Amino acid sequence: MQVRELEDLARRLQKARVDKTERITANTLLRIAADLLLARSGELSGDTEEQLRRSVGLPENRSSGVRKSRASRGTVEQRSTSV
Repeated sequence: MQVRELEDLARRLQKARVDKTERITANTLLRIAADLLLARSGELSGDTEEQLRRSVGLPENRSSGVRKSRASRGTVEQRSTSV
């Protein structure tokens, strides 16, 4: 979902630009996002993704419900050991 949204955003920005010397791609946007996060690293605090997001002013991740439901299923792999 996020990849598709980044690709769509990159396409919109690509079409709207005046200076056509440099391509804008999803990877361009990812590099910018990483730089922004690193620049604001002093603001990051929390023990979970949701807490980290909130610490830098982002809303709850739309896909976090998927992660929560996986975690609630208790998909911990148990291995048997024979001695």
